[in-house]
Order: sequence, then C-alpha cells, then structure tokens
Amino acid sequence: MKKILLLLIICFITIGCSYDHLSKEKFVEMAEFNGYILEHNKKEYVDYPYILDVYYAVNRDYAYYIELLELESNDYAINFFNVNRQEIENVQTTNSYIKQKNFTNYNLYHVETDTDYMLVIRSNKLILYVTAPVNYINEIEDFLNELNLEY
Repeated sequence: MKKILLLLIICFITIGCSYDHLSKEKFVEMAEFNGYILEHNKKEYVDYPYILDVYYAVNRDYAYYIELLELESNDYAINFFNVNRQEIENVQTTNSYIKQKNFTNYNLYHVETDTDYMLVIRSNKLILYVTAPVNYINEIEDFLNELNLEY
C-alpha cells in the first residue's frame, strides 16, 4: 500500500511539473510553419533590462499577435505573469470563461469573453501572451497545441 501511494505521489509530481515544453526555438519554428509573420523585436521593452528577448507571431490578417518574452529569471517571469494576469482579470465580465493552472514551473491564466480571447502563460523564464478577437480562438488554440502547451 505504501509503495502504491509513493508511486502515485511521484507520478503526480512528475506530471504536475512537466510543463516545460516551451522554447524560443520551438515558438519560432511553429510560428513560421503556421504562416505567422514573425517579428524579433525588443524595442518596446528597451527600458526593461530584465526582458532579454521578444518575439511576435502576427497572424496573416494582422488581427492579433502572440507575444513571447524571455525574462532574466523565474522570479521576473512570475512577477510579469502576475501583472499580466491582473490586467486580464480587470477586463473579464460575468459571462467570462476562466481557466487557470499553477505548477512549479508553469502558470496559466485564460479568459474568454463574448468578444475577446486572452491568455498568459509562464513556462520557466518564458512568457507567452495573447489578446485576440474571440473568433480566432481555433487558430490560436491549434498553434498552442503544436507548442504542446496546456491551455
């Protein structure tokens, strides 16, 4: 009985901490593969030295973009995630669909309103951020699936 309990705990920890699939290289590869216009640009964040790198995957209609940021440390990424989460919380409505997940190296906050799709994910030192019209939800979620991200 103790062995089974120990095995279950180990499996839970392994599964719960396994959301480390996101990388800059995979983001760039999948964005290009899916026809996004890729921009590598840190100009907007030049005053923030803890932001090391920034990529934008702009959809073909220029209706939205998916932003990927690399931060200096996990602590900066957690703080950045929390700030963006708060911004998303401020625009949700009573009819919003809300989903969140929190693990050691992975955080997710996802809100859908009648008009908007908003998502922020932290995977270690990387942040993925999306705000888009809700009618692009399938396109965005297909991209997230290809990145092997839980959303």
